[in-house]
Amino acid sequence: MATSRRKRARQSAVRARTELYEDLIVGAAERVFAERGFDAAKIQEVAEEAGLALGTLYKVFRGKSEIFRTIHERRSRDLLAFCEAALEPDAPPLARLLDFVTAYLEFLIAHPDYLRMQLGDASAWGFGERFESRVQAGAWLRGHEIEVEIFECGIAAEVFVSRDPSLLVRMMGAIQQVQLAHWIEGGMRETAETLLAGMQKDLVRCFCRPAVVRWLSGFATGSELDGEGGGDA
Repeated sequence: MATSRRKRARQSAVRARTELYEDLIVGAAERVFAERGFDAAKIQEVAEEAGLALGTLYKVFRGKSEIFRTIHERRSRDLLAFCEAALEPDAPPLARLLDFVTAYLEFLIAHPDYLRMQLGDASAWGFGERFESRVQAGAWLRGHEIEVEIFECGIAAEVFVSRDPSLLVRMMGAIQQVQLAHWIEGGMRETAETLLAGMQKDLVRCFCRPAVVRWLSGFATGSELDGEGGGDA
């Protein structure tokens, strides 16, 4: 019995140490990949950034590709959970879309290294075939389905423009990709609050019916929906 307890304790200690190393490596790799790009980054650079010997890194991960995949799997799961938690099921379609998209953007803005990795991938965000694993693709698909359902409800309620909901979701992703890339390229000088407010207004202008935009503009305070950066949709 005592031997069994000691064995379990050793196994638990090994798992804890492995998890600690994995967290260190993943965090370091995210920074290195964001700065250097996946192709240019060297596995030795990741080990040095993590403060670990290269041999220790290879005891946890088989190589650079596995680390890259793990980053995306972890972040995509966390991102989806964060966005789903922001949803109020009984809220109107526009409120649900704004809540979901705002959570999505807040997560990316709060993790700039991951955002830079995503943007550096040079793939269009609207296509699922760019993903590294089924876990990441599954998270993307679930998020896409949620947004499609919101657009379907909003189109039926005559809030959103009448287009293919899946197309609208992909268009929205493309706009967000460009806006976030512009923010990163500008040195992230614009505050997160200002960036989010502008992107929310753009979402309304681009995807809501003109009558809805005009109605909302009548209630806008501070920065009007039809203010600097565009007019009625």
